[in-house]
Parts: sequence; C-alpha cells; structure tokens
Amino acid sequence: MIVKMKASKSLKAAVDYILSEMKATLKIAMNLNDAEDVVAQMERMERLWGKNKESGRQAYHLKLCFNPKDDVRNGGILTDSLAMKVAIKIINEAFAEHQVVLAVHNDTPNKHVHAVIGAVNMMTGKKLDMNMADYRKLKDRASKIAAEYDIIGALFKLTRKIFVSFQITLKAFGIRQAL
Repeated sequence: MIVKMKASKSLKAAVDYILSEMKATLKIAMNLNDAEDVVAQMERMERLWGKNKESGRQAYHLKLCFNPKDDVRNGGILTDSLAMKVAIKIINEAFAEHQVVLAVHNDTPNKHVHAVIGAVNMMTGKKLDMNMADYRKLKDRASKIAAEYDIIGALFKLTRKIFVSFQITLKAFGIRQAL
C-alpha cells in the first residue's frame, strides 16, 4: 500500500473528484450527515471556528493505494469493503476529530481509497498542519493496520513539494548525494 497525502485549497474539487460516479464504488462519510452536502458541512465547520477559505488549505486529500496482488480481481483478499475497512481504521486513529469523506476507486489496476479530510478539528478549531514527521507516523500506522489484515504494508510516497523541500534541507547540510 502506498500512502499519499497533500493539502487541498479547493475542497469542492477534491470532494467532487473522489465521489465521481464514474470512479467511486463505495462511499462513506465520517463525522458528517450523509444526507447533506459534505462540502457545505465542512465549510460550515470552518465558519464556526472562524477559519475561512482565504486562510489557505481547506482539506487534505489522502490516497491509500493497495498492491494489485492483494486485490480480489487478481486472486487476493482485498474487496472494496475490506479496503474501506482498512481506510476507516487509519482515519479513526489519525483524524478522528475531523470531518472525512472516503471513496473506493477501481479505475486503475490497483484498488485505492481516497479520503478528503476537513482541515479544521471539530473539537479544537485548530487547522491540521501535516509535517514530514506526521507523514511518517501516518505511514507507520497504515503499515501496522495493513498487517492486521494480511495486506502488503504501506510505503511512503513523497509529493514533489515535500521532496523538493527535503532536497533543499539536504543541500543546506552539505549532503549532495542524489536520492
């Protein structure tokens, strides 16, 4: 499983993408009223805590990409419902106080789960701010949970922005070795 996560300034675009009828096979909302528009609910939470769109990231877009060998389509054990169960467990451990919408996609050879995580913590009003250490903890959690279900563990895939930042840090310390 590969874990990817990036900040999103466009909540609506992220939610529309993951809930696309052409891609999503299973959808779940956490800390949200399923009957209402999830974008409106997340924006309402931002307003409740005085965090508006102009203040930057509205959400994080998490993607859990499972190994094709685990997929039931290839003789593995990973069904849509098991992929969602794994994703929900990861979300509950890492983002329990955030509004989240999840969707399973099967539009590529590897089954994957997308999650849009509202940036505002419902209990504290603080915005989620993920750094490299947080990403590593998330990857470790995901690996542990994947192992509980006999699924190949999580790899950490750096986004270009984080990778460039990491390269600059290495250069600042005089480390020139290519990664």
